[in-house]
Amino acid sequence: VSRDRGAANARVSQYYVAREIITSHPLTGVGINNYVEVMEEYDNTTQRISRGFKFPVHTVYLEYFAETGIVGIVALLSLFFVIIETGIRNIRKSKGFLFNLNAGLLFGFIAYSIHAVSDMNYPSRLTVFAFFAALFTITSLAVRDRITLSDE
Repeated sequence: VSRDRGAANARVSQYYVAREIITSHPLTGVGINNYVEVMEEYDNTTQRISRGFKFPVHTVYLEYFAETGIVGIVALLSLFFVIIETGIRNIRKSKGFLFNLNAGLLFGFIAYSIHAVSDMNYPSRLTVFAFFAALFTITSLAVRDRITLSDE
């Protein structure tokens, strides 16, 4: 931990700030893009991390939860479930290029989702999730059309 120049301790402090925001605004959060605006109010850490580090918490999920509350995080996790279920369904129904495309999309989405636990990808935060959702929609249509053509 000493070789990370305090980064791990700073992240833990940021998690405490996020927890304070979430417990104070559990249902709807503080509003999208308001995390940085309010974080100093909720910073009870000994080092007052929000004063020297003017960035949101280093995890997409805690930031999103703090900004949108239970309503937003449930919606986001529901979207994840739909994307993963769609990816699995597409893989099962496709062959060749579409199989490879769907497998790559699914595993890419899973890898990005895991990475989002420890990084905020500022400023694009949720853009990548929307990108994956759009790609899965397009490939689902391709898989559906291919199956329809082969069944005729």
